Amino acid sequence: MSYSLSRGERRDHPGERWYPSDYDQTHILTTLGSYKLGHGWTAGMRFRYATGSPFTGNTQRVQNLDTGGNSCIEDAGLGRNSARLAPFHALDARIDRQFTFNTWQLAASLEVQNAYNRANEEIPAYGSDCTTLVPFYGLPILPVIGLRGEF
Repeated sequence: MSYSLSRGERRDHPGERWYPSDYDQTHILTTLGSYKLGHGWTAGMRFRYATGSPFTGNTQRVQNLDTGGNSCIEDAGLGRNSARLAPFHALDARIDRQFTFNTWQLAASLEVQNAYNRANEEIPAYGSDCTTLVPFYGLPILPVIGLRGEF
């Protein structure tokens, strides 16, 4: 089990207010474990939790008269990085089997990342009205098959 409590802050010029850095994740928790089932089989799980990344809210828009489209701009009145995405959490599960031969070994594994298919927000994005948050989500459930040979 691992837990980290840290705060990443910055300020752009002396005398200005400190604000959370773009990559600040105040709380990070990781817990993992594995169990040897016997006959070459091993099963394990990993759970990860992290505070959501900070971002600056975009609540103003500017119309581009040449293209007719809108551009969202940061609202400095809210404060730099004053909002946060939802916390990240995911459960990964793994099972593998070790095969031993006379002069070499083969391991086969199946890992399922984000096993409960959590939709984790990764990038804040706004709709065309620049007020509706439409977050970009990371990968859904991801199965990974692996083989490893040792000679």
